[in-house]
Amino acid sequence: MEPVIDRKRRLSEDESEGELKVVKKQLVESSDDLDQKSEITDENDTEATTKNNGTMVPFQRLVVLHVEVTCDENPTNPAAVQVKKENAEIIELSYAIVDSQDMTILNRNSVIVKPTSTPLTQFCTQVSGITADQIEEGTTLAEAVAQLEHAINKDIVTQGLEVCFVTHGGWVLRIQLAREARDKQVALADYLSKPRMFDLKQEIQRWQVHHPDVVLHSMGLKELAQAFGAGAAYANNDHKRIDSLATTVTLMEYLTKDGHSDVFIHPINAQADLNQFKAEQSKVVHLAGLPFEVTQGELEAWFSSNNLRPITMWMLQAPDPTKPSASGFIVFHQHQEAERALELNGRCLSDRVIEVSPSSERVVEKAYSLLQPFPLQPKSRTVRPGDWNCSNCGFHNFASRRHCFKCNAENGAGAAVPASTPMAPHHSGMPPPPRPHYGGPPAGSPNMHYYPPRPAGPPGNAHPGDWKCPNPSCAFQNFASRAYCMKCSTPRPGSPAPPAASHTSPPPAPAGSPYGSHGTPPPPPPPAYGRPPPYHHRPPPPPQHMGGNFRPGDWYCPNPACQFQNFASRMNCYRCQTPNPTPQQQSSAPGYGGPGAYDYGNPRPVNLPPGNVPAPGTGGHGYRVGDWYW
Repeated sequence: MEPVIDRKRRLSEDESEGELKVVKKQLVESSDDLDQKSEITDENDTEATTKNNGTMVPFQRLVVLHVEVTCDENPTNPAAVQVKKENAEIIELSYAIVDSQDMTILNRNSVIVKPTSTPLTQFCTQVSGITADQIEEGTTLAEAVAQLEHAINKDIVTQGLEVCFVTHGGWVLRIQLAREARDKQVALADYLSKPRMFDLKQEIQRWQVHHPDVVLHSMGLKELAQAFGAGAAYANNDHKRIDSLATTVTLMEYLTKDGHSDVFIHPINAQADLNQFKAEQSKVVHLAGLPFEVTQGELEAWFSSNNLRPITMWMLQAPDPTKPSASGFIVFHQHQEAERALELNGRCLSDRVIEVSPSSERVVEKAYSLLQPFPLQPKSRTVRPGDWNCSNCGFHNFASRRHCFKCNAENGAGAAVPASTPMAPHHSGMPPPPRPHYGGPPAGSPNMHYYPPRPAGPPGNAHPGDWKCPNPSCAFQNFASRAYCMKCSTPRPGSPAPPAASHTSPPPAPAGSPYGSHGTPPPPPPPAYGRPPPYHHRPPPPPQHMGGNFRPGDWYCPNPACQFQNFASRMNCYRCQTPNPTPQQQSSAPGYGGPGAYDYGNPRPVNLPPGNVPAPGTGGHGYRVGDWYW
C-alpha cells in the first residue's frame, strides 16, 4: 500500500523515472557502440548514487545503539509497580556499525544483560520480547559494554575515524547508560561517557521543517516506519518484536535521501558542551523531561534533598502546551554546585526521569524571550486509584509512594487514608513550594493555604528532639526546632528565657511596641490572635507579630499587589519576580528599613537565638539544626 506522506511526491517521481527509462531504452537500442552503452549506464548509476546519498553525513561510520531495560506498569495498582524508572537496568544492548555513504550495516550484535537489582516482570517481557530463560544466560553490563567498545575500536577508532552514535531518543546514552554505569561503577570510554550523537527523533523534527505537510502522531519506531513507508523490520521473522537496529537504519536512509542541509549534519556533542561548561565556569544547567506542571517548590525540594540550593529557575515555554514534558534552566551560586547538579542526571522527579546537562549564561540570554518563572502553585490534579493521604501530616501522595513525600511517614496499615476526592492544589501528589517556617507570605494573602497540622500525640516517625506541648488541653506534637507550640504558643519546657537588654542591645521599643520593654519579641501569638482581616479588606502593612521570622537582609516585595517577604539572598521576589529594590543594601540591613519595608518608622531589633550561624551554601538564611521546609 502506498504510504500517505509520499503519495503525491512519488506520483511525480514515478513520471520522471518512467520518462528516464524510455529515453535510456531508446538510446541503448539505437546504438551498437558498447562504449556509449557504458557511458549511459555510468551516468545513470551516478544519478542513482546522488539520489540515495543526498545528505553527506559528516561521519564515515555511524553506530546505531538500542537498549531494552527492565520496566513495570500496573494502572490498577500503581503501588505494586516493582521497577521504578530511575532504577531500571539494561537487559539488552544492541548495536550496529553502519557505512553512512550507502547506509549498509557492516557489523551488528546484540548482548543480553542479566539485571542485578530489578526483576524481569511480565510487563517487561511483553514489551521487549525478552524471556526469563534468556536473562538467566545473560552477562554483566560491564561485559556488554566491553563488547561494544571492542567493536567500535576495531571498526572505527583503529581506522582513524571519529565515533558518532545514532539513537532513537537521547535517553539511551545521555541518561540510561550514563546513570547505570555510574551506579554500577562501570568505566566507559570517552566516546560513550561524553558521546557525539544524532537523536533520530530530533532529526525527524528537522526533516519535518522542510515537509510541513507531514503530520506524525507517534514517534515509535514501528509507527514511524509505517508513516514513512519504510517498512518495519522484525527480529527472526517474529512480527511481535521489531528489529530496532534495521528499522532505524531504514529510517536514516529515508531521511537523508532528500539532501537537506540540516538533517543528520549537526550532531549533539556532549564533550564539547562539557568543555565549554568548565571553561566558562558556568553556573547554569539545563533540565529536560520535567513533568509539565512542575512547580518552583517541587524543584527546590528536589535540589534541596541533594544538598543543592539554586538561586534562579526559569521554565522554557513549550511551543506546544500539549507536550507531556517541560524543560528549563537552573542557576546556582557557584560553578561547583552546578557541577554537582550534573550528577543528578537520570534521577526521578515524581515519576519522570530528568536529564541534567551543562548549559551557560549565554544560552539563557538568547532564550530569555522564551523563559518564564516556574509556577508557584500546581493545578488541581485528578486523584488516581491507590493515592493516599498521610495520616501524620495530611499530605496527598501518589499510590507508588511507600513513604509520605512531605514528612516521610510510612504508608503502612492504618497509617494512611485513601484519597477519594480531588485535593486542593497544595495537596497534589508533590509538595507545595518549600516555605521555611521563618519566612512566607503574610497571613491572609492569596497564596496562603492552610496545611493540616500534626495530630496530637506522638507520631509514628517522631524524630529526636521533638516535644509534646505541656498544655493539657493541647498536647500538640512539635518539631525540635520550635521554641513555642505551633497550636497554642505555649513555651517549650526548659526553653531559655529571652536575653535581657545589654549595652549592645537596641534601645527599648517605644510604648505600644509589640516587643515589650526590652525590644525583644514576645512569644508568637495564638493562631487567632492578631489575625488580619480578609485579604481584600486588609491594609498594606502585614501583621506586626512576626517574632524571629525576619532575618537580617530579608526584604519585602515593593509590588503593592504582592508584598511577599523574601530572603536576603533573593534578587527577585519569590512570588512575582519583582526585582529586589536594594540588592546591595539588603545583605547588611539590620531590620525592616528600605523601600517597600513595613517598619512603621521604627527600626526592628534582631533577636536571633544562640547558634544561629548561616550554613554553607544557604545564602545566609541562618538554617539551624531541626529547621525544616513546610
